[in-house]
Amino acid sequence: LNDYEAPPIDPAIDEALLDFMSRRKAEYPDQNY
Repeated sequence: LNDYEAPPIDPAIDEALLDFMSRRKAEYPDQNY
């Protein structure tokens, strides 16, 4: 695991995913299962 490198990701896709995650997190309260 020390040598693991995450595969490259298109910066536009990365930004879209981060935006999606922050919007979803804002829509729903944190839940404990």
